[in-house]
Amino acid sequence: MKRLILLALLILSQTALGQLQKYDYVIIPVKFDIFYEDNAYRSSTILKHLFTEAGFKTYYDNALDDEVTSNICKAVEVDLLEEPSFLTTKVVIYFKDCKGQEVYRTQAGESKY
Repeated sequence: MKRLILLALLILSQTALGQLQKYDYVIIPVKFDIFYEDNAYRSSTILKHLFTEAGFKTYYDNALDDEVTSNICKAVEVDLLEEPSFLTTKVVIYFKDCKGQEVYRTQAGESKY
């Protein structure tokens, strides 16, 4: 699963980063819905690190400061979606705005069992 997350993260291309440039903040959940525990496979930590390196102001969803909460529509939320398949695990990273509308979706990262 760790390789799957890394593969999915590598799919974040310049196109995705270009589409996300209009947002000032990236909000990353501490626990993704597809996992049973907080920061499973260090997924939240890895995503926060990569977005910070790309120049975004990143925050965990449980540690938002007043600046972000007052300008929530200048933030994009990250989530993972698991696509069911036989003998492989596929994960898609998608981004949604303050209205819950999808802004961008990566291609599926895939790993075999």
